[in-house]
Amino acid sequence: MRLMVSASAALVFLAGPAMAQSAKPAAPAAGVCAALGRAVDLGLKRLGEHQAERTVARLATQAAQAATDSATEIAMIGINIDLMQTHHCPMPTAPVSEDLYLLPATTCATATVNRAPDKDQACDRSKWRPSPAPSR
Repeated sequence: MRLMVSASAALVFLAGPAMAQSAKPAAPAAGVCAALGRAVDLGLKRLGEHQAERTVARLATQAAQAATDSATEIAMIGINIDLMQTHHCPMPTAPVSEDLYLLPATTCATATVNRAPDKDQACDRSKWRPSPAPSR
């Protein structure tokens, strides 16, 4: 038997009755909002990595694993965004897209596959910048 728990239900459980009964929402704790924002950004970077892994995968099983990892990452990003909303944090404005960090993720994946000497630099997520949104 599976037990399904939503992020908000888990939050109420973890926060206890004091939070569930408060009538007025508390101001967000800056540390909590910053941590959740970093988690969402890291999730978007990982999402780009999974897309890049599917691109360079040599076996169908590798591509399938990357697709499964993407689905898990999207769920985690969703939970973190739900928590941001629960804590009244400023919401991210970037789209939840595999393409946001696809260019640096593909550079990293290619450097890894080719065992390039600059792999460590290419795979340093702290230096990755989001790709500009396509103009329509």
